[in-house]
Amino acid sequence: MTHASEVPEGELSIEHMEDAPPYPDKIKNDRYLDELRLLQIELLKVQQWVKDTGQRIVILLEGRDAAGKGGSIRRFTENLNPRGARVVALR
Repeated sequence: MTHASEVPEGELSIEHMEDAPPYPDKIKNDRYLDELRLLQIELLKVQQWVKDTGQRIVILLEGRDAAGKGGSIRRFTENLNPRGARVVALR
C-alpha cells in the first residue's frame, strides 16, 4: 500500500491507507472555491451539450447511510437547470 505522504502533490493515491487522507495536504479554501466554480461551469457546459445533442447521461451514486451521497448530489445539481436534470431515489 502507498502512504498518502508518498503520493505526488495534487494526485490521488490509488491505494491509500484507511487512516490517511488520499491527498497529502488540505487544499486552501480560496483555491477550493475557485476550482469548484470552474468545475460547475464545466458541468453547465456538459448540460448544454446534452441538450444540443439529445444525449443522455446517468450518474449513479451508491453508498452506505451517511456516506455523503446527499451532499454530492446537492453539489452536482445546485447550479444545473432543473428542467434538464432529475434526481431519482432508488431503494
